[in-house]
Amino acid sequence: LGIGVTIVQPGLTATSFIPGIELAEPIADYDQTVREAQKGLAALPPSAYDGPELVAAAILAAVVAEDPPLRVPLGAFAAS
Repeated sequence: LGIGVTIVQPGLTATSFIPGIELAEPIADYDQTVREAQKGLAALPPSAYDGPELVAAAILAAVVAEDPPLRVPLGAFAAS
């Protein structure tokens, strides 16, 4: 009896979230950090991103599991 918890830890996931964001004017103070991270993500091939179906399937599997895991790391870049 009690509350069960499963931590879903997806890696890079291809969604429409980032392309749909309206960005504010860049602030130069963040060029060495945020801009470099954005460049690195933009340089990754599409194969580096998992489909959202993988995340959804993992969540559903955890929900219906008789003994669900505490953590569900997903994808090549996920923490394991």
